[in-house]
Amino acid sequence: MMELLVPIKDKASAILAINLKAKALYCSGPHYSARQAANISYEDLQAIIEYAHLYQCRVYLALNILIFNDTFDDVKKEIDILVKMGIDALIMQDLGLLYYVKQVYPQLEIHSSTQMSIHNEYGLLFAQNNNIKRVVLPRELSFKTIKRYHHLFSNIELETFIHGALCTSYSGQCYYSAFNKRGSGNLGTCEQNCRRHHYFNDDSKNY
Repeated sequence: MMELLVPIKDKASAILAINLKAKALYCSGPHYSARQAANISYEDLQAIIEYAHLYQCRVYLALNILIFNDTFDDVKKEIDILVKMGIDALIMQDLGLLYYVKQVYPQLEIHSSTQMSIHNEYGLLFAQNNNIKRVVLPRELSFKTIKRYHHLFSNIELETFIHGALCTSYSGQCYYSAFNKRGSGNLGTCEQNCRRHHYFNDDSKNY
Protein backbone atom coordinates (compact mmCIF):
# COMPACT_ATOMS: atom_id res chain seq x y z
CA MET A 1 0.00 0.00 0.00
CA MET A 2 1.32 3.42 -0.94
CA GLU A 3 1.42 6.20 1.67
CA LEU A 4 1.54 9.92 0.98
CA LEU A 5 3.93 11.23 3.65
CA VAL A 6 4.23 15.00 4.07
CA PRO A 7 6.87 17.01 5.97
CA ILE A 8 5.48 19.68 8.30
CA LYS A 9 7.10 22.58 10.13
CA ASP A 10 4.31 23.76 12.47
CA LYS A 11 0.72 23.16 13.54
CA ALA A 12 -0.74 25.18 10.66
CA SER A 13 1.05 23.15 7.99
CA ALA A 14 0.05 19.93 9.77
CA ILE A 15 -3.65 20.84 9.77
CA LEU A 16 -3.45 21.82 6.11
CA ALA A 17 -1.78 18.52 5.15
CA ILE A 18 -4.32 16.49 7.12
CA ASN A 19 -7.23 18.38 5.56
CA LEU A 20 -5.74 17.66 2.11
CA LYS A 21 -5.85 13.93 2.93
CA ALA A 22 -2.20 13.21 3.74
CA LYS A 23 -1.84 9.65 5.03
CA ALA A 24 1.04 10.53 7.35
CA LEU A 25 3.18 13.45 8.53
CA TYR A 26 6.78 13.67 9.63
CA CYS A 27 8.26 16.41 11.76
CA SER A 28 10.76 17.25 14.44
CA GLY A 29 10.09 17.77 18.11
CA PRO A 30 11.80 20.47 20.18
CA HIS A 31 15.22 18.78 19.97
CA TYR A 32 17.50 16.17 18.39
CA SER A 33 16.34 16.36 14.79
CA ALA A 34 18.04 17.06 11.47
CA ARG A 35 15.16 19.48 10.90
CA GLN A 36 16.09 21.93 13.69
CA ALA A 37 14.96 24.88 11.59
CA ALA A 38 11.45 23.42 11.87
CA ASN A 39 11.35 22.45 15.55
CA ILE A 40 7.87 21.98 17.03
CA SER A 41 7.05 22.45 20.71
CA TYR A 42 5.62 19.64 22.83
CA GLU A 43 2.34 21.55 23.16
CA ASP A 44 1.89 21.93 19.40
CA LEU A 45 3.09 18.40 18.74
CA GLN A 46 0.46 16.99 21.11
CA ALA A 47 -2.24 18.99 19.30
CA ILE A 48 -0.96 17.77 15.91
CA ILE A 49 -1.01 14.12 16.99
CA GLU A 50 -4.52 14.38 18.42
CA TYR A 51 -5.87 16.10 15.30
CA ALA A 52 -4.10 13.68 12.95
CA HIS A 53 -5.47 10.63 14.73
CA LEU A 54 -9.01 11.95 14.38
CA TYR A 55 -8.57 11.53 10.60
CA GLN A 56 -6.56 8.29 10.64
CA CYS A 57 -3.38 10.18 9.77
CA ARG A 58 -0.15 9.00 11.34
CA VAL A 59 2.64 11.18 12.78
CA TYR A 60 6.32 10.23 12.60
CA LEU A 61 8.94 12.04 14.67
CA ALA A 62 12.49 12.53 13.38
CA LEU A 63 15.19 11.77 15.95
CA ASN A 64 17.67 11.47 13.10
CA ILE A 65 20.96 12.87 14.33
CA LEU A 66 23.98 11.43 16.11
CA ILE A 67 23.43 11.06 19.87
CA PHE A 68 26.49 11.40 22.08
CA ASN A 69 26.91 10.26 25.69
CA ASP A 70 26.38 13.71 27.19
CA THR A 71 22.90 14.04 25.64
CA PHE A 72 21.70 10.45 25.88
CA ASP A 73 19.80 10.86 29.16
CA ASP A 74 17.93 13.89 27.79
CA VAL A 75 17.03 11.97 24.63
CA LYS A 76 15.63 9.13 26.76
CA LYS A 77 13.36 11.62 28.53
CA GLU A 78 12.22 13.03 25.19
CA ILE A 79 11.33 9.56 23.93
CA ASP A 80 9.29 8.92 27.12
CA ILE A 81 7.33 12.10 26.44
CA LEU A 82 6.78 11.24 22.78
CA VAL A 83 5.54 7.75 23.58
CA LYS A 84 3.02 9.15 26.09
CA MET A 85 1.84 11.59 23.41
CA GLY A 86 1.05 8.69 21.09
CA ILE A 87 3.66 9.22 18.38
CA ASP A 88 3.25 6.58 15.67
CA ALA A 89 6.93 6.03 14.82
CA LEU A 90 10.43 7.38 15.32
CA ILE A 91 12.73 8.07 12.38
CA MET A 92 16.25 7.32 13.62
CA GLN A 93 19.91 7.46 12.63
CA ASP A 94 21.87 6.50 15.73
CA LEU A 95 22.42 2.75 16.22
CA GLY A 96 22.96 3.09 19.96
CA LEU A 97 19.64 4.86 20.30
CA LEU A 98 18.01 2.18 18.16
CA TYR A 99 19.33 -0.47 20.57
CA TYR A 100 18.03 1.47 23.58
CA VAL A 101 14.54 1.99 22.13
CA LYS A 102 14.22 -1.66 21.19
CA GLN A 103 15.03 -2.63 24.78
CA VAL A 104 12.68 -0.16 26.47
CA TYR A 105 9.88 0.20 23.90
CA PRO A 106 10.02 -2.97 21.79
CA GLN A 107 6.59 -2.31 20.24
CA LEU A 108 7.42 1.23 19.11
CA GLU A 109 7.63 1.47 15.34
CA ILE A 110 11.06 2.46 14.04
CA HIS A 111 11.96 3.87 10.63
CA SER A 112 15.60 4.10 9.59
CA SER A 113 16.51 7.55 8.35
CA THR A 114 18.57 8.11 5.21
CA GLN A 115 21.31 9.04 7.70
CA MET A 116 21.45 5.40 8.76
CA SER A 117 22.82 4.76 5.24
CA ILE A 118 20.93 1.59 4.39
CA HIS A 119 21.42 1.29 0.65
CA ASN A 120 22.28 -2.36 -0.03
CA GLU A 121 20.88 -5.82 0.68
CA TYR A 122 22.98 -6.39 3.81
CA GLY A 123 21.74 -3.10 5.22
CA LEU A 124 18.17 -4.23 4.62
CA LEU A 125 18.97 -7.54 6.27
CA PHE A 126 20.22 -5.58 9.30
CA ALA A 127 16.95 -3.66 9.35
CA GLN A 128 14.97 -6.88 9.14
CA ASN A 129 16.93 -8.50 11.97
CA ASN A 130 16.45 -5.43 14.17
CA ASN A 131 12.70 -5.12 13.63
CA ILE A 132 12.96 -1.85 11.74
CA LYS A 133 9.59 -1.54 10.04
CA ARG A 134 10.54 0.98 7.37
CA VAL A 135 13.77 1.93 5.61
CA VAL A 136 14.04 5.42 4.13
CA LEU A 137 16.26 4.82 1.14
CA PRO A 138 18.87 7.33 -0.07
CA ARG A 139 18.03 9.41 -3.11
CA GLU A 140 20.91 7.94 -5.10
CA LEU A 141 19.22 4.57 -5.70
CA SER A 142 17.62 3.83 -9.06
CA PHE A 143 13.99 2.83 -9.46
CA LYS A 144 15.18 -0.58 -10.72
CA THR A 145 17.19 -1.14 -7.52
CA ILE A 146 14.31 -0.04 -5.28
CA LYS A 147 11.95 -2.41 -7.09
CA ARG A 148 14.42 -5.27 -6.59
CA TYR A 149 14.70 -4.54 -2.86
CA HIS A 150 10.93 -4.48 -2.60
CA HIS A 151 10.72 -8.02 -3.99
CA LEU A 152 13.59 -9.30 -1.84
CA PHE A 153 12.36 -7.74 1.43
CA SER A 154 8.59 -7.64 1.09
CA ASN A 155 8.22 -7.56 4.90
CA ILE A 156 10.01 -4.18 5.15
CA GLU A 157 8.35 -0.96 4.07
CA LEU A 158 10.47 1.15 1.73
CA GLU A 159 10.25 4.93 1.58
CA THR A 160 11.62 7.14 -1.19
CA PHE A 161 11.71 10.87 -1.82
CA ILE A 162 9.70 12.17 -4.77
CA HIS A 163 11.17 15.68 -4.55
CA GLY A 164 13.76 17.64 -2.63
CA ALA A 165 17.45 18.51 -2.69
CA LEU A 166 20.16 15.99 -3.44
CA CYS A 167 23.04 16.50 -1.02
CA THR A 168 26.47 17.29 -2.43
CA SER A 169 27.73 14.42 -0.32
CA TYR A 170 25.98 11.04 -0.14
CA SER A 171 22.46 11.45 1.29
CA GLY A 172 22.48 12.19 4.98
CA GLN A 173 26.26 12.03 5.34
CA CYS A 174 27.24 15.56 4.31
CA TYR A 175 30.13 17.23 6.13
CA TYR A 176 30.30 20.20 3.76
CA SER A 177 28.44 22.53 6.08
CA ALA A 178 30.61 21.65 9.08
CA PHE A 179 33.76 21.95 6.95
CA ASN A 180 32.85 25.54 6.19
CA LYS A 181 32.57 26.17 9.95
CA ARG A 182 28.82 26.39 9.76
CA GLY A 183 26.39 23.95 11.33
CA SER A 184 26.75 20.18 11.10
CA GLY A 185 24.16 18.31 9.04
CA ASN A 186 24.71 15.31 11.27
CA LEU A 187 23.64 17.36 14.28
CA GLY A 188 20.64 18.99 12.64
CA THR A 189 22.13 22.39 11.77
CA CYS A 190 23.03 22.04 8.09
CA GLU A 191 23.37 25.38 6.30
CA GLN A 192 22.46 23.68 3.00
CA ASN A 193 25.55 24.81 1.14
CA CYS A 194 24.48 22.49 -1.67
CA ARG A 195 21.66 24.94 -2.48
CA ARG A 196 23.96 27.94 -2.83
CA HIS A 197 25.54 29.21 -6.04
CA HIS A 198 29.07 27.92 -6.61
CA TYR A 199 31.69 28.94 -9.17
CA PHE A 200 34.77 27.17 -10.45
CA ASN A 201 37.48 29.48 -11.67
CA ASP A 202 39.89 28.21 -14.31
CA ASP A 203 42.02 31.31 -14.96
CA SER A 204 39.94 33.08 -17.55
CA LYS A 205 36.75 31.00 -17.40
CA ASN A 206 33.99 30.77 -14.87
CA TYR A 207 31.79 27.66 -14.73
